[in-house]
Amino acid sequence: MLRRRPQITVKLLILFGLMGFTALMIEGGLRIRSFFGPKSFNQHVACCEYDPLLGWRHVPNRIAKIVTCDCEVLERFNSRGVRGPEYPIEKNDGEYRIVILGDSFAEGYCVEFEELFSEVMKRRLIERARRQVEVINLGVAGYSTDQELLLFQTEGKLYRPDLTILMFHDNDVWSNRQAFYPSWGRGHKPLFQLEMGELHLTNVPIRSPDDPADLPPVDPSPVEVALLKRIKGTMADHSHLYGFVRERIKNTASFYSVAIKLGIADPPEPDDTITVPKEYGVYRRLDTPEVEAAWQLTAALLAKLEQETSAIGSELLVFYVPMVAVVYASEWDRMRRNYGLDDEDWNIERVERQLSELSERLGIELLDPLESMRANAPAQGGEHLYFELDRHWNRVGHRWVGQMLADYVEAHYPGATTSP
Repeated sequence: MLRRRPQITVKLLILFGLMGFTALMIEGGLRIRSFFGPKSFNQHVACCEYDPLLGWRHVPNRIAKIVTCDCEVLERFNSRGVRGPEYPIEKNDGEYRIVILGDSFAEGYCVEFEELFSEVMKRRLIERARRQVEVINLGVAGYSTDQELLLFQTEGKLYRPDLTILMFHDNDVWSNRQAFYPSWGRGHKPLFQLEMGELHLTNVPIRSPDDPADLPPVDPSPVEVALLKRIKGTMADHSHLYGFVRERIKNTASFYSVAIKLGIADPPEPDDTITVPKEYGVYRRLDTPEVEAAWQLTAALLAKLEQETSAIGSELLVFYVPMVAVVYASEWDRMRRNYGLDDEDWNIERVERQLSELSERLGIELLDPLESMRANAPAQGGEHLYFELDRHWNRVGHRWVGQMLADYVEAHYPGATTSP
């Protein structure tokens, strides 16, 4: 036994040495990926600037290189901060004009301008039309219905569109009731509130990102902080491997539960479902008071946009933009596993169904592509419409949506292709 102990010690040292070497190699690889990969790029910083009414908007005359895990694209913005060429405010005689409102799906920051659904739709309509057609895409990443309404009031209606198309994404419902957008460092945004059934704009002018009130509070003296917390903070600040593992544990319900029991992860807030983002509450079969209020506000915003478009003689069409898990069953299965969701309490089609009911009640035209998208799924012999990692439409998705919109506009809005 005495002779075996040195051998065991040597083997353990070799094992720990290999483990340490492997960890260092992985850490180095993650640092290289972080330096050259998408995390070194912030789309919001590259393309947007502070706006006191909207929170942020595209920088006029900006050319920005977009690099993500799935794409590398140049975005060019004209003198009014609109992606694309210069568009004259005044319409030409006989021109049919369409204005697009929406978020990152509308902006299409992961595809070239010529591949945008709005450009695909425009080319297809021009091929069939006996008149000039112009499509102006005002999409801005991170916008929700409230900002899109304000953008229409201040910019969109200046173009006097014959047709206004609102691209409505699942996360718009929750975001419409938020005064702050945490992702990409976007920060504060306008917030409408309902008072006696009327919309009232609050949270404006938006606080500047340089406002000292937005700076994080100073941490207490290190002496007051527990040793474990200090170690975790140091690891989070300096180790890419630690951050990589931590995020994957937090985004997998089973791993997260074990980590909490072992004391190496902080438990969620008492009122939160483990690891489930609050904005996913729109998929619950029973609405919480917060989600119910968000839908009421969304209804008022849509009704106001319909009123604003009608006032200038423009028709309004809402296009439902489903998140990838709504379209593909495999993605919904993955989402359920990651967040520990069950079919008894959750329904991924909830937003689509409520939006359909709401549009019918308000008398607003809705184009719902969900069934057609599902029929086009790879499992049915079709092509994938979303990027694998970024989760926005890829060039195939934009082409598919552009063609669908062109066909729908031609069938339901004959003025788009018929001489005035």
